Amino acid sequence: MAQTSPAQFASTTNVAAAIVGSAYTLPGKGLGSTGIWLALYYSAASTSAGAGTATYCVQQYEPSTTSWNDLVYFTPLVLSTTAQAGKVSPNILVKPSNTATQIRLYLKTITGTGATVTSEGDWESAQQ
Repeated sequence: MAQTSPAQFASTTNVAAAIVGSAYTLPGKGLGSTGIWLALYYSAASTSAGAGTATYCVQQYEPSTTSWNDLVYFTPLVLSTTAQAGKVSPNILVKPSNTATQIRLYLKTITGTGATVTSEGDWESAQQ
């Protein structure tokens, strides 16, 4: 399956508390009927002492209810005093809808002494 270059939809730097990213409107055209793949890139994920976790999800705006709903959760990051970097993907394909779809990255929880993480949410068009 060929994919286009990733497009960033959210970014955070050295976050130490739950945070909701800005809304990003997915392009209605060019996604075709195949949809998009989501990915979370993270770096500098660590604690100052002991262990912790960081839990992210992507939320999707529902125009009919004017609310944000959790669309998919990423595998929680396990934090330690050794800084980590990597990529997690929830292995879900987001299908285009008839309405403009807005998504946002949400760091729901971060735990641990002095826990911080830098992150970026990306999407790639899944073309056949």
